[in-house]
Formats: sequence, structure tokens, C-alpha cells
Amino acid sequence: MITRLADILVIQAIRSWIDQDPAARTGWLNALRDQQIGQALTLIHRDPAREWTVAGLAHEVAMSRSAFAARFTELAGETPMHYV
Repeated sequence: MITRLADILVIQAIRSWIDQDPAARTGWLNALRDQQIGQALTLIHRDPAREWTVAGLAHEVAMSRSAFAARFTELAGETPMHYV
């Protein structure tokens, strides 16, 4: 139980930092805040060996390929394939 409480404390500290520091609102940290792009980042991190494609990631998060690529690039500051 103590480990779980420590996890929650760290998560809340990171969320607070992201909300208060403009520098934390760039790159992948910023992208994590978006529901669909954050989900795509989670998928990438859970299975980095998978041969990801923009179309495959877009499909996983229920977006069109072009909309996914544009939003990912806007939020993360780099293209999805460059991030992968």
C-alpha cells in the first residue's frame, strides 16, 4: 500500500509541475495530456519493439492517419515516426 501511495504522490507532483511550468508543456509531456495522442504514446512505450506505422497508431486510437500525424506533430513537436 505504501508503494501505491508513493506512486500516486509522484504522479500528482508531475501533474502539478506540468500545469505550472510552461516549459513542461512541450514535447511528449505535452502530448500525454491529449487523450488519443497520449494513448498512442502509451502503446509505443509498452511495445517499443513493434514495427509501428502512422496508419497503425492512428487506427489504434481511432483517428484518421492524416489527423493523427498532424496532431501528434503539433503536440509532441516531432513526427510520430521520428518519435518512434
